[in-house]
Amino acid sequence: MDDMGESMMMTPEEKLTQYDSRAQAFADTQQDLVRCLVYEDGHLKLAQAHVRLAKAYLQFKGWAVQAQEHSDRASELLPLCSPSYTCWEDRLHVHTCLLNIYLAQGGATAAGQISFSHILSVRKL
Repeated sequence: MDDMGESMMMTPEEKLTQYDSRAQAFADTQQDLVRCLVYEDGHLKLAQAHVRLAKAYLQFKGWAVQAQEHSDRASELLPLCSPSYTCWEDRLHVHTCLLNIYLAQGGATAAGQISFSHILSVRKL
């Protein structure tokens, strides 16, 4: 909810709930950044952290380009992770990560197209 008008129409309880969820998402992102420093390129946690970062860029900032870059990085890292995971639960985590990559890439592509069409319409004016 980046729109100032929508924010002004919210009750204090709704604003508190919204900001609490944002604060929790940012805290989770900080933990992910620490994990990125600890794990190497071939670890699933690093790919998952890039996906969460892509989703956060898209959801909280609306930055489609950054979201696309991080989801692409996660997509590059995932094949390095996949062969070592043989148990069913680990495969489930890999598939979930892959699904989240596709969702982030689709959202970034859609947001990018909307932004591009908005730029074109402004240029016509």
